[in-house]
Amino acid sequence: MTNTVAFRGKLGPGLSGYASYALRSNSYLQDSAQFDDHLVFEFDSAKVDLAVVADVVLPGLVESFEAYRATLGDPEQMSLDWPALAAKIESTGRDLDGRYGISRFSPLAYYDDSVLIAELGIGGEEISMAAPDYLRRFRSGVIVRMPVDPEGNDFFSSSDRFMRSISGS
Repeated sequence: MTNTVAFRGKLGPGLSGYASYALRSNSYLQDSAQFDDHLVFEFDSAKVDLAVVADVVLPGLVESFEAYRATLGDPEQMSLDWPALAAKIESTGRDLDGRYGISRFSPLAYYDDSVLIAELGIGGEEISMAAPDYLRRFRSGVIVRMPVDPEGNDFFSSSDRFMRSISGS
């Protein structure tokens, strides 16, 4: 059983979103990231100050919800990535974009150590020292804050390449 609440008209002009909570019971729900609680905030990145999102909103949400990951996402990019990701998940039987992996690193995100280690083989302490201008240690992981040009079309791919290059993967 899942409950979803829409935030229509509650977040201020230009912002919308929803929260989804899955009632957990061992009798019918497997322990999988697909059943984790999640919050989605939708906004136009050209109209929202991403520095405030990176420095105030993201850390506050991670702290409040004890998140293991929180990412800026692009629905169009995610829909383009989905067929290949779904095929990989099906073939491996592993969640490759949840608790146990990161299919594409985001330019603005929080990843805890367990997710970083699962994907890159290194944790937040090590990775933050490798790129202190873009990564900072936070809680039990790292906040990623790379330059984002809302008019650009490659900042998700370039962020992913950058993060993987740090670990050599």
